[in-house]
Amino acid sequence: MTSVPNATATKRGVGWAISHLENMLETYRQSEKEATDLPQAFRDVADVIPSTKAALDEFKLAANPSDVKDIKVAMTICEKAASLCFLFDNVLPPGEESRVARYHTAADKKGSVAVEVLTKEMLDNILLIAGEGVVKSETIQVLKTNLQKVSAIPRSFEGKNGKNGSHNEFTNYDGIQSNNLGPGNQHINTSPSAAMYSGNFGTFHSHPQ
Repeated sequence: MTSVPNATATKRGVGWAISHLENMLETYRQSEKEATDLPQAFRDVADVIPSTKAALDEFKLAANPSDVKDIKVAMTICEKAASLCFLFDNVLPPGEESRVARYHTAADKKGSVAVEVLTKEMLDNILLIAGEGVVKSETIQVLKTNLQKVSAIPRSFEGKNGKNGSHNEFTNYDGIQSNNLGPGNQHINTSPSAAMYSGNFGTFHSHPQ
């Protein structure tokens, strides 16, 4: 039986992710022509975002999830989208420092994760919830193609402390994920009866089935 609060919370989390991606694309469209020193990875990522956002739009209209894991995955998708928006907001507009320098500064604030790695992780999680029977098979193929494209992007960032721009703290397996990639604090109540997820992307709750 579908839990209405869980389905609503999952859709709300995906809705916030869509908003972040819309803002990211608007930032890109406003500045990309004059951003001659923009790392190529940003352009490659921007190429797959419109169709990825369209897939999330389709999921939000069609999905009726009931598993609490869907809420955790939706939260992760939102975190990734928020972090991508943060990188684009800090790198794309004109500034005194080069865009490469600002990229390094902004990425270090997000755990030294490269823009293409964030995008790959977001797509991985979208594919967990946007499966057969939820979205069109053509949409799933678009998401898989986008994942192949971003996986092929050369690593664009070498982080601090020997990190190579990858992010290995995330998992697609069962259990509470307590990673915060958005600005501000994130609080997770891991009580077995209910869980609350909050951060700058919003707050939503899981309820027992």
